[in-house]
Amino acid sequence: MELLPIIRSNLNKSAESYRSAEPYPHIVIDNFLPVSVLETVIEAFPRPDSDIWNERIKEAYQVKLASNNVDGAPPPIRDLMYQLNSATVLKSLETLTGEGPLISDPSSMAAVFIRLNAAGIFRSTQISPNPGISRYFGG
Repeated sequence: MELLPIIRSNLNKSAESYRSAEPYPHIVIDNFLPVSVLETVIEAFPRPDSDIWNERIKEAYQVKLASNNVDGAPPPIRDLMYQLNSATVLKSLETLTGEGPLISDPSSMAAVFIRLNAAGIFRSTQISPNPGISRYFGG
């Protein structure tokens, strides 16, 4: 499913809300992705015993399974991650946040997706050590 128009629309219409949010800039976007897409991703999400997991993160009260093998991910997850890391989405995030240039940097992703007790997708934005370049980790 081509999600870029939906994602771009959701991000572009939210810039003022993001910038004026208190106590710091943030945004909550209901129905960011169609339910049918999320159901497909959850159905395809690898089981805990899958070979895709290459890292086990153990902390005091939780265990997370992680993978940075986006090419080996099931097609619905892989396709969603590629779209979330596209130039179109990065441009929309620049417009939303006023930050940029943003670049997708899959080589430095610590984890592309993480399995918690419930199926979930890990996503964060971080500032690069290189001045003037922000990195967006999607997925």
